[in-house]
Amino acid sequence: SSAASDVYKRQIGSPSEYKHWLSLYVRKLTDEALHPKLSELSDELLGPPHVTSNELMQPNLNTWSPTVLGLSKRQLLRDLLPLISRNRSLQLQRLVNRVKDSLEK
Repeated sequence: SSAASDVYKRQIGSPSEYKHWLSLYVRKLTDEALHPKLSELSDELLGPPHVTSNELMQPNLNTWSPTVLGLSKRQLLRDLLPLISRNRSLQLQRLVNRVKDSLEK
């Protein structure tokens, strides 16, 4: 987990607050077409491609957590995709398609 997300988690108390601020952050990144930041955030929420629930129960094998403040990271990402897809740039549309494909696996 990135240092930025650790700071946000400490400063934001509730899951609904976290969703709100994350949505505002994604909206800003999307409006400015900041593909590298959106890609990094998407990868953090998506997690490793093939993680089983058994692997998640063994912290030594995996440092990625599937939740933040009790919210599913992948569900958060699903909820954020419509915001990202508002920007019609080719780079961001490719990102949206890559994430959608990964979420379906």
